[in-house]
Amino acid sequence: MTQLEKFFKNLKASFFASAAIYLVIGALLMIFPEQIAKVACYLFGGLFVLAGIYLIIKFFSCRSVSSLFSITLVSGIIIAAIGIFLMFKQDVVYSIIPFIFGIVAIIDGLVNIQRAVMLARNHFPMWWLSLLFAVVAIILGLIMAIRPFESAMFAFRFIGICFVFNGVMDMWGTYSFNKFVKDTKDDYVIEAKTEEKNGEDK
Repeated sequence: MTQLEKFFKNLKASFFASAAIYLVIGALLMIFPEQIAKVACYLFGGLFVLAGIYLIIKFFSCRSVSSLFSITLVSGIIIAAIGIFLMFKQDVVYSIIPFIFGIVAIIDGLVNIQRAVMLARNHFPMWWLSLLFAVVAIILGLIMAIRPFESAMFAFRFIGICFVFNGVMDMWGTYSFNKFVKDTKDDYVIEAKTEEKNGEDK
């Protein structure tokens, strides 16, 4: 296997993994929005608190070595405070998460537009479908990022729908990209054999 083939194989695997993650998270958010939201807040909040405590302990164990470790104490306190905020101010966090997920969806849509353009330049027959998926994903991302939701749980269900759509879009993108690479490789092999045959005839 050549380096280029390894690159394409790894790229295909990353696309597929991204699609699978979108589908799983999207389905969970659609079915269990409240439970997933709470678990996420406590999980990330707990991780931030632990990281902050670690930095604070590191400050007290290393402050005799250098005064530069004072920034470690400040960072530890701030990170721990963010963790506590995530765990105990969930209503505020719920209002921020749709914006963050909306930005993620927009970025993913832009990546898929680039992929669709590449397919169009190489005359892939269904390139327009990849472009359509990408545009819809960007529109959904903009809705999440800009439009405030009255209900936090409705917001999470909407995020779940968007994630499922992004997962389907990435699955299609993976299929399209894989077919494009295969067709390109087959064309290259045929062209090489034709040139070799013409060289022998001469």
